[in-house]
Amino acid sequence: MTAFIKGLEPYRIRRVTFPESHAILLRGNWKGESSREELIDLVKEDVYLYVSLSWLNSKVVEGITARPNRLEVEKLVGECSLDVVHDVVLSMVIMRAYRLGTCPRLDRDDFWSGSLARAVAAKHFGEKLGIDFSLRCFLSGLFCEFGRVIFGGAEPERYGDLIERSGESDVVLRQLEREAFGIDRDSVAWACLRDYGVSREVFGTLLSKSHRTRYPDASGGEIELVGPKVLRIATLLGEIISSDMAPRRVLWDDMVKARNELEISADDMNALGDRIVNDWWSWGDLMMFPTRTLPGFGELADWNERGVKAKRYNATGGKPLVARSLDSGLHILLVEDDRVVQLATRRKLERAGHHVAVANDGMEALAILRQSPPEVILSDWHMPGMDGLNLCRFVRSSEYGRRMFFILFTAEVDEAKIVRAYEVGIDDFIDKRSPLPLLLARISAARKFLLHWEHIDQDRRIIRMHCEVSRLQAAKMRHDSLTDTLTELPNRRYAMERLRDEWARSDRSGSDMSVVMMDIDFFKLVNDQHGHDVGDVVLKEVAFAIREVTRRGEAACRIGGEEFLIICSDTNLSAASKCAERVRVAIESRTIAAGSFDSNVTVSLGVAHKSAATQNLDALFKAADEAVYFAKENGRNRVITWPGMETVDKRADDFGRRSAG
Repeated sequence: MTAFIKGLEPYRIRRVTFPESHAILLRGNWKGESSREELIDLVKEDVYLYVSLSWLNSKVVEGITARPNRLEVEKLVGECSLDVVHDVVLSMVIMRAYRLGTCPRLDRDDFWSGSLARAVAAKHFGEKLGIDFSLRCFLSGLFCEFGRVIFGGAEPERYGDLIERSGESDVVLRQLEREAFGIDRDSVAWACLRDYGVSREVFGTLLSKSHRTRYPDASGGEIELVGPKVLRIATLLGEIISSDMAPRRVLWDDMVKARNELEISADDMNALGDRIVNDWWSWGDLMMFPTRTLPGFGELADWNERGVKAKRYNATGGKPLVARSLDSGLHILLVEDDRVVQLATRRKLERAGHHVAVANDGMEALAILRQSPPEVILSDWHMPGMDGLNLCRFVRSSEYGRRMFFILFTAEVDEAKIVRAYEVGIDDFIDKRSPLPLLLARISAARKFLLHWEHIDQDRRIIRMHCEVSRLQAAKMRHDSLTDTLTELPNRRYAMERLRDEWARSDRSGSDMSVVMMDIDFFKLVNDQHGHDVGDVVLKEVAFAIREVTRRGEAACRIGGEEFLIICSDTNLSAASKCAERVRVAIESRTIAAGSFDSNVTVSLGVAHKSAATQNLDALFKAADEAVYFAKENGRNRVITWPGMETVDKRADDFGRRSAG
């Protein structure tokens, strides 16, 4: 009988059954040299584990068509610590063990697909933020909501009812879980992962809501866990990626806030999001999880931040991680309780070049296909416990189960029963007394079925690749249309769009908004006395100085000639004035050498703030322009705020006139 999870005995939560070949992963003392060899053997025999470990170790793994050789696995394991390899392999095995289930309203395909999106995002953010244990970032993200699956497996009907009562609110569902089970999902996941032997660095993030990242270990030292900020933004990205279009818009503002907290620019975030989606698709191909179609992150940003509706396509390309060879044998799961028939059939199939795993009944078959998904299931109909039809019904409940070719192995001849079997979901059936050529013909039909799925996946990848090329071309065209070619700052068109966006966002949230307008002092004299080529250099140097000192939330643009604009998000008049003074000092301090010009320039700046006196964009723009005019009339090289026309920099200064004249 399956044992209870240690610490969860009062809640009647049991361990799942692992195949004997994976027993090493569950041993308490597995760190010896012999265990290392056994771990290498396990990865060598399971191409999915090898591909998973390779991807997580940042390797290129496209087009793997067969099991790796021992030297390849030894090299891969040698590049990672034994602890990390054990954590990764054990985690992949646990995920597969909990892949199937019958809890109403808890679609495990969708659950694990979303978990993988969060896990991939956590790994990428961990790498971007310089976290050394990015592999464990992935695993922490993978198991972040693992307690839901455990509840769903322990009491499927009861938990399905809780999900329905929660109305899709996770806060409500967590409360209902505590009331119904007397324990929360994080504690359940923590106890389960600890019992299986996953290291504390992975599940320790579930230990506390205090957002601590370090915990004492058994040796008296400390272990560092995945930071809560990483998991928080990874969870947001995972939900945005795996959700439908409407929920993405609701989540986007939270993602922008998290992005700003981590000081990641919008462009960097969009590029990172596209890489995450690309890897998520690869995981979907590998594990046969459903993955949704969504636009590139640049298009999502346009839709959510500027109201430009996104197109529906994936910003991803790439090849399959695990490809099928036309000449290689198929992986067949033979489910048969008659040992004589089982042995004879297995020998026939193996002599024909196929790889065969055997199970004595439906429950044993479930344990095997959870860990080593077959391509073909050849199952007896009548067996004790779970019979062939119930096994088929269970397998067809998941995405990857629908891709398996199911042959019913039976002596049944009743037409009505055969029709019912097809209705349940079998693909073919064969009489137990059929000769070998007929059995192999059925297997040949299975190969054609599987190749059909390969072609579908290949077409999907080609479409995604073309969409990615189109997306990149469109993004480049849009970038060019919104960028000033001389200074490489955003141009006037971008500035106007951004102003409208910020004004609308300010209206929605009630946040502050300010603008800084500036004009280079005596720039016409520079062009007249030194030439337009020198004037171009001056413009570039001024733009460079502005870029160097502007901060997050300050968008600098060139709006024409010698005029520049800085749009200050969530910024009041005082803070915008400080930004303007920072820019003024940076430009004044910069010596420019070009042709006959070897000096510096100054700028006059006007600052205006969204208020009752500036009721629309035109009024705000005009107010900043008036402040610039007032700065020029009062000595140049200074910052003036509107209203009131107050001088921020009150130093008497004729530096601009001297430098230009």
